[in-house]
Amino acid sequence: RKYREGLGLALIRTGHWQEARAILDPIVKTDPADGVALWGLGQAAALSGDRVEAARISRRALLLEWPDEEQALRR
Repeated sequence: RKYREGLGLALIRTGHWQEARAILDPIVKTDPADGVALWGLGQAAALSGDRVEAARISRRALLLEWPDEEQALRR
């Protein structure tokens, strides 16, 4: 799972938002409490222009408890 999350986040950083969504969406469907994958989906939605979806997803991600090592992504 961490590998797929990392791949999804790397795809976002390189401008491949649709591909990132295709990687991260199944992770969230399997584990709806995965804050990193949700955050990535929110970023991908925002960067692709879907502001309503981005806000909805990002809100969900920020309300979750995150492991200490992943706190930096929330900022």
